[in-house]
Amino acid sequence: MSKLIKFLQKNNSKKIFLVTGRKSYSLSGFSEEIGLLEKDFNFTRFYNFETNPKIEDVKKGVTLYKKNNCDLIISVGGGSVLDMGKLISSFIDENLLQKSEVISVMNSFERKCPLLLIPTTAGSGSEETTFAVLYINNIKYSVNNESLYPDELILNPKYSYSMNANQKAISGLDAFTQCIESYWSKNATKDSRKHSIDGLKLIWENLHQSVLNNDYDSHKKVVIGSNLAGKAINVAKTTAPHAISYYFTVKHNIKHGHAVCLFFSKIYNYNFSNVDKKDMDLVKMFNTLNSILGISKYNAIEIIDQFISKLNIELDFNNLGIDLSSERLAIISSINKERLRNNPCSIDLNYIL
Repeated sequence: MSKLIKFLQKNNSKKIFLVTGRKSYSLSGFSEEIGLLEKDFNFTRFYNFETNPKIEDVKKGVTLYKKNNCDLIISVGGGSVLDMGKLISSFIDENLLQKSEVISVMNSFERKCPLLLIPTTAGSGSEETTFAVLYINNIKYSVNNESLYPDELILNPKYSYSMNANQKAISGLDAFTQCIESYWSKNATKDSRKHSIDGLKLIWENLHQSVLNNDYDSHKKVVIGSNLAGKAINVAKTTAPHAISYYFTVKHNIKHGHAVCLFFSKIYNYNFSNVDKKDMDLVKMFNTLNSILGISKYNAIEIIDQFISKLNIELDFNNLGIDLSSERLAIISSINKERLRNNPCSIDLNYIL
């Protein structure tokens, strides 16, 4: 609470724009803390938007922000909520939202107001990144701009502890995949790889306890791990599993962390099997990953799928009502090419799909 008050006082703010989830705001306990501040500050809450940030919802948020003469944004929630706060803070110039060329210039906007991010999930890492997801006509874009990094963030495990088991599993798996993808990404650096490995160890060793036994100490470690994953992907970005996942979120309403896992073990196994043995850096990287995950030459798919399935996450496409054979071409056409290029080796989609 003291960190929040200091931030508001530092920015001389009185009219705060509060971007939240519909339910997580109260479940996290943060609404009670805001209630204690209402005598000194004016809050305008914005929560009437869809899970995956759409440009129409960003425009609604901008309009409400300006109507109430707000001067600062606090975004408290999961990855989509944090992204929405980041987007609104950069799209305050409402006229730009009306231009047809918004796609071509959206990465050059500058943030117009102070921004504080408070995650209520442990997974997206959005509080540590300079990018945000934005959907325009059901097409996913990644807005990437240094100004999207917040002025301040509050990382407190108590705000995400109230998530149910499924939410904890899906969020944690998003961070799990981010750690691995950022580690093998072509864009990775020495520092980002350290964040990746430190985060992976925390999540691998604690996610089951956090989800299945609701253990608070394990949850705290997953929160730290997911934050490290955010720091890693901010530099290295994600790769093939994320590139393929977006179709299943848009077309089948499968939550992001779940969607990334659908092909994750197959892509891991493919990358591991196709490493150029002359590339000693890649060989060492996979030796490190395999050592942490307990993977040998032949059991990558089994080990990873067991880890995911134990969290009660469905991986069978038939049980999910998805006919891969009939949707294959649509999936391929939707793949995010930028993320695919980050993969450590060229992907054979015939093997994956």
